[in-house]
Amino acid sequence: MSYNFDYHNEFPPNLDSIPCPGHLDINATHFSNAILLHIRLNGEMNCTLDVTRTGLRPVEQDVMHRPIAGIEGSELNSGGVNNKEEDEELFIRDNLSDYNVHIRLGDPNDPKLPVIATQIAELYQRVIIPTLQRGQGIPDNPSSLDIMITLSSKIWSRGDSTDEDFSKLVFVLKCIKDMYQR
Repeated sequence: MSYNFDYHNEFPPNLDSIPCPGHLDINATHFSNAILLHIRLNGEMNCTLDVTRTGLRPVEQDVMHRPIAGIEGSELNSGGVNNKEEDEELFIRDNLSDYNVHIRLGDPNDPKLPVIATQIAELYQRVIIPTLQRGQGIPDNPSSLDIMITLSSKIWSRGDSTDEDFSKLVFVLKCIKDMYQR
């Protein structure tokens, strides 16, 4: 059994590098073991990414109670001073490294694609999956849920990252979130 969610929107006019008209179509299909997410720009998709939760370190703690990035545990006191000896290393936790991204189709040398995929996966783990009811394609152990993302890489500019790329990512993440709130 599968569950489908659809959303349609236009990119805001302040994002100049999006070709006019900038139609954004998002479709998510939930299965018991995976979510298929399609993000189209003017009907086009040109890359596919597979995101799994088997990155550098498996997730042992509850997703909602871990910081996105920061110092593991309580090494800092309330004043921001390190309680450990100066020569000991601090372990900085980057939860986005918990994801393993495989580019199935598209440019494997594009450094933006894994970042985009991990941000989408983190949105699903932190916001979307906890709000969905069981029976909507969400298994008992949602941390084992794989996400297959097919998108148009034309949304993001080629070359160096820009502030506009970040604005586009925030807009796409907001649209994905809005898709589930309707």
